[in-house]
Parts: sequence; structure tokens; C-alpha cells
Amino acid sequence: MLEFQNWIVWDALGFPVRLIMPAHYTILCFAKGQSRPLPGLVRVHKEVVSERDALEAEALEALAPGFCLRSSCLKSRRSAGVQDKEPLTDLWNDIHRVKHNSRRVDHPCLLPPQLMHRLISLFTERNEVVLDCFNGAGTTTLSAAQLGRKFIGIEVSERYHTLAQLRHAELSLGMDPFRKQERALSAKNSRVPRMPKQDYVILKKTLQLEVKRVAELLGRLPTREEVRRLARYPIEYYNSYFASWGEVCAAARNGGMSETRKTSTDQSISETQLAFGDLGG
Repeated sequence: MLEFQNWIVWDALGFPVRLIMPAHYTILCFAKGQSRPLPGLVRVHKEVVSERDALEAEALEALAPGFCLRSSCLKSRRSAGVQDKEPLTDLWNDIHRVKHNSRRVDHPCLLPPQLMHRLISLFTERNEVVLDCFNGAGTTTLSAAQLGRKFIGIEVSERYHTLAQLRHAELSLGMDPFRKQERALSAKNSRVPRMPKQDYVILKKTLQLEVKRVAELLGRLPTREEVRRLARYPIEYYNSYFASWGEVCAAARNGGMSETRKTSTDQSISETQLAFGDLGG
């Protein structure tokens, strides 16, 4: 007998190819028999004494809406003492999909390890068993191993099973299986071509925030021609760096990422400045 426990909405920070296409995932949680208090919430104030404790604590901290998830932004805010956390709810909008090729392995539907870290930390205790009946390239079982859980992964594809085994072998040698690495990729779950590897003269985040500024001037999402006329950066950057105009406008939709956040003293802090310093010139 399965008892309904939670309905979690993961807003994957994706941009829909068509505006009515859903950009979130539903995670339905059931308990076998009587549900118990969520282990992750029970131990939320547990003292951090190991890397696994730190990984669990980080997974259970929710980033407040509007803050950039880039590691450089996170480090800059920590050093500046900016409070960017909020209580964990059933709406998760602080975990990106796996978008960058350097973080991907050759599987078309990779889940981000941060998502699995949070689910495993929230619903299980150390040394309990995590089962994934569709283990793919091993994101679930690798995350479980990192968090000190036992695991069982089932996969019908010999190719992906072998890939998962290789990644577990890396983990056993002390390597991060989710690290950045140049890899030859062939698997893909959409017809949109991959963007070529290139050096960015202007950061993509900076370009998107400029589109957000233009959108606020117009009171709506801008067209390509309006960005060409009104933006401070050449339209060629947008044409070269982004796969679609929807991706260009991602920061301007429904609030998007924010250049500024209000502190408790109502002082405005520029995230772009914190993360990247003066980008002029």
C-alpha cells in the first residue's frame, strides 16, 4: 500500500521552444505504508563534520529566487556576506538542468546530480538503500554513493550500464564523476543542434541581463530587431552564443534572473558586479 506524501514541482530553469510548452517536472512522492517524518528535515541542523555532511547540508539549502547559480556568483556572495537562502518548499527553482556539454556524458536524458542529492538527502537516512529501475548513466546511484547510501541500479541498455560502471570506478578512485571534462558526445534528445565550442567576448549572462533591461523599457519581450537597436552589445553576439531567441529572452521571462537583490537593510547589491566586477571596456 502506497501513501501519497509529497508533490514537488521542479522548475528546471529551462526555456520552452514554444511558449505553451511546459518548462517544469512533477515529482510525486509516495511512502510504503505509513509515511515517516522526512529524514532530511529532521536532521537539518546536524553538525557538519564530513564531506558527506556538507554535501547533504548544501543539497537541503534552497537558493532564493532570482539569484544566479553560477559557482563564481555563489562564491562572491558568500565572501560578501549576502544572504541568498530561503526555507525549502515543494517548489524547486534553484537547480538547473544539465545544459553544458562539459558536464554531460553520452546519454540523452541526464538528470542533474544536485536534484538527486536533494531527493536522496531529503527522503533517506545514511546506509539506507536507493533503488533506480531506470539508472541510465548512473546519476542516481552515483549520488547515492556520494551521500553514503547503499544503492541498486537497473538498466536495460548494456551501453549505459557500462558507462555507469565506469563512472562508479572513477568515484571509487576519488574522482568526481560529475566533473567538467571534454567528451565526444553523440546522444541527444532534441533536434536542436549543439552549440559549437567558443570563447565568449561577453558573458552570456551579461547579454541576457541586457535583454531583460530592454524588455523592461518596452514592457514586453523584445524582438531581435529591437535588441539590435536598443541593446548595448552587438546583435552578432546573440546570434552566435544562443541556440534560439527563446534562450536569449530567458532572463526576461517571469522575473528571470536578477541583477539586484534587496538585503535586510534595503541596500541594493549588484550580482553582476559581485560576480564579474566592472565589465566595461
